[in-house]
Amino acid sequence: MAKSNRHRGRTHWRIGAVAFGLTVGIVQAQAQDTLQAERSRRTIYALDLNAGVDYSDNVTRVLASGDEIEETIGSVGFTLMLDHEGRRVRSNVAADLAWLNYFDNTFDDEVVGYFDGDLTLELVPERIQWVFLESFGQIRTDPLSAETADNREYVNYFTTGPDFTLGLGGANFLRLSGRYSDNTYEDLAFDNTRYSGTLTLGRRLTDTNVLSINVSSDRVEFDKESINTDIDRQAAYLNYSAQGARTGLNASVGYTEVEIQGETSSGLLAELDLTRRLSPSSSVFLSAGTRFSDAGDVFRDALDRRTRFEGQLRDATLTQATDDAFEYRSFGAGYNWQRNRTTLRLGVEWSEERYERATDLDRTVVTWSTLIRRELSRTLSVSLQGRYYQQEYDASGFDDDEIEARLGGLWRLGRRMGLTFNYQYFHRKASNVTSGSTENRVGMTFVYSLGAG
Repeated sequence: MAKSNRHRGRTHWRIGAVAFGLTVGIVQAQAQDTLQAERSRRTIYALDLNAGVDYSDNVTRVLASGDEIEETIGSVGFTLMLDHEGRRVRSNVAADLAWLNYFDNTFDDEVVGYFDGDLTLELVPERIQWVFLESFGQIRTDPLSAETADNREYVNYFTTGPDFTLGLGGANFLRLSGRYSDNTYEDLAFDNTRYSGTLTLGRRLTDTNVLSINVSSDRVEFDKESINTDIDRQAAYLNYSAQGARTGLNASVGYTEVEIQGETSSGLLAELDLTRRLSPSSSVFLSAGTRFSDAGDVFRDALDRRTRFEGQLRDATLTQATDDAFEYRSFGAGYNWQRNRTTLRLGVEWSEERYERATDLDRTVVTWSTLIRRELSRTLSVSLQGRYYQQEYDASGFDDDEIEARLGGLWRLGRRMGLTFNYQYFHRKASNVTSGSTENRVGMTFVYSLGAG
């Protein structure tokens, strides 16, 4: 029953080193920037350490009644949020990682959660920048089965490269960007190296409004060329970005094409991200797009939305691992409402994948999500989270539905310490089985906050 250890040790070290290195780099850069406090514009951070224990009545999420396996799971982890805007350094990090130990050895010990961070160094202010991006998380090894410890695959996506900007008068600029990326999987044979470049001719209409013409090209080269096929993509598009007091907008429209094994497909590139603050306590968001993409880009975009757009959460674990390119269409919308004691979030995400060669993977995914949190007193709060997810495959007719609900409570023991209590319900039903699997999980976690600023 235990998951193979064949690559876990090496993968843990590699992923841990990259994630830890980026975190240390961000913290060190932040500390250096803070020495010049008068030049620093904003630093917001929060770090919580946690340790807990959960009980599951069906940890393998089996379908047949009577075959359920009970398990007790210990965990140690942390959550991190960092948003830093300085004269020389900008960084944005969101992380939620935990090490799990299965007391009855149903599965091997594992690390779960995600790390998504970026770091930009201003080597020559407004002229030369160097960018680092790190995205770590898990996907389902088999997208047709429920997510369990036996059906999770580590994915690590690291990117770095420079931006060179040349001013052309007071408002115009020319920018050349280059990126090198390393995208690795725990066991699946889709490891690849990426090379990309973008040329941008832009005009600053105001301090926060920019209009630009962009031409980009990127190549994905797979490590195992005998079983995978490299991907080439090009795009030319017009981009407009604006940030107002209540509205944020980023929109692109243009032309894109993809080439695989000498065969080229082309189509429309269009993307829209819109956020609007309706009042001091409420906001809405809207996102839509169509483009040629691949598994690595979809995985990173899902994690990035946790830090780039408030309340827009896309489940990275639903990413399909493949060496094929596909036309990716998506639409998302949501509503956020927050007062002193109450938080409400509602969201919906629709996506469609149409593959160039692996047409049996063509699918449509819809996810509905909600979060309600209420502060009952200064020391006690409760929350309810829900998610309904459905995917349908065109070729096979396969479809499955998953429902997850989590009821939680937080008891604050002091300014820095607290206890959380959770009950989680999971139910899945698929078209190729006669009944659905159900799991109930209860747990308690001790939380220690190192501070927020």
